[in-house]
Amino acid sequence: QPIAKSAIDLGIHDILAKNKQQPLYEYFGSENRVSMPLCYTVFAPDPADAGRIVASAVKEGYKCFKVKVGHESILDDLRILESVVSNASGGIIWADPNQAYTVDLTIKYASEIADLGIDYLEQPISAGDITGHQRIKENCDIPIAIDESIFSIETLNEFILREAADVFVVKVCKMTGLFRAREAISLAIDSGMEVLASSLTESRLAMAAGASLFSSFGLKVPLDLNGWQFLADDIVSSGVNVNRGVIELDGLYGLGAEIDEDKLSSFRQ
Repeated sequence: QPIAKSAIDLGIHDILAKNKQQPLYEYFGSENRVSMPLCYTVFAPDPADAGRIVASAVKEGYKCFKVKVGHESILDDLRILESVVSNASGGIIWADPNQAYTVDLTIKYASEIADLGIDYLEQPISAGDITGHQRIKENCDIPIAIDESIFSIETLNEFILREAADVFVVKVCKMTGLFRAREAISLAIDSGMEVLASSLTESRLAMAAGASLFSSFGLKVPLDLNGWQFLADDIVSSGVNVNRGVIELDGLYGLGAEIDEDKLSSFRQ
């Protein structure tokens, strides 16, 4: 139950930072108040819809796009990705088939995906197929990122030792919280892997925790903290702001978010 464990971990870190009268990012060693660009997640059934979504997000200030692909045909995916690229104004793009491809299919089309201008290909094949990931990495030029494959330090280390991926996509709540996520990021960076920050469908409370941790590492690619896109409301009343494609924290002690107790009570019902 990594998500339940993560809730306990976040609560402990909130207490630790508040006891030191520090925002979490200062507790992690960063002196800079969090202000980091975000990635926008694109779900679209066809190229025209994808283009409209991305064009609208560009107007809002977004410069990075994570595109959910893995449709019935990879040729459909290519057309969607082409539309995204043409509307992204040069922004960073990573494609995420969510394990929908095979090894052979990935190797066959990886060059076409890269030639479109896609920066990363995330989790193209089954999460547990490390040998398949090795084959893809050996035969493809586009950086291969792993997400669903990693739920522990041990599995991350196995991918590193077998040189089976280029990029580690870290999610705080999937790694059972900040402690393990921080350890995993350090391991990946020390091993020469690039790290991309992501999230589950989370409220601004978990977003604040993740942004504080990722800020302390100075990760360069915009953060894929996209849970707010899919939630009608959450329990945070202040401290965490998302505006024009940027997440900013006000510097409150602990995780950095004030909780609306009335909403918390209503959501329990």
